Amino acid sequence: MNNKIGIEFGKYYGMTIGSLMVIVYLFLYFINIKLFLNFWIGISFFIVTIAAMVIAARRTKMELGGYATFQQALQPAFLTIVIAQFIANLFNYLMYNFVDPSLSESLREMTLEMTHGWLQNMNAPDEAIEKALTDIEQQDFTVSIGSTLVGFAVTVFIGFGIASIIALFVRNEPPTDYMQNDEVLYEEV
Repeated sequence: MNNKIGIEFGKYYGMTIGSLMVIVYLFLYFINIKLFLNFWIGISFFIVTIAAMVIAARRTKMELGGYATFQQALQPAFLTIVIAQFIANLFNYLMYNFVDPSLSESLREMTLEMTHGWLQNMNAPDEAIEKALTDIEQQDFTVSIGSTLVGFAVTVFIGFGIASIIALFVRNEPPTDYMQNDEVLYEEV
């Protein structure tokens, strides 16, 4: 089985998406850090990452002559999200701990303001607003190695599920006598 093709596509798309995330977050940082909390930007990254995972799996299948097993389709899709998230999490850790250590507190303040505004717009009772704001004030907004690793692990776990679904749809089992690079990928049993 030719694993190198899937690995190459996974690395390429993972590094591309990870680098794109870093560039966009730097851009947002210099424009307005309030955009870090924008729901639509997060959803956009999620959709772009899934699209890159699908493209990596499909390109692998095309390079393998239009055929790919589940494993051959899974590998580039999963590798894409692992590399992209590693780059993004490393950037986050460095950004919050070395570039701008006050960023965590700034985001806490913005979260308090946004939550207060949302709850007031929904006509929430004053007690509920106070409780929500107190809960946010007590949250730990620091980005530690531990929280970074946990976030990475959760994302990779979810990413494996998404990559598995992608692989199910992309796969196309080759016939038993299919030849590639002078070796039989599958032999009849």
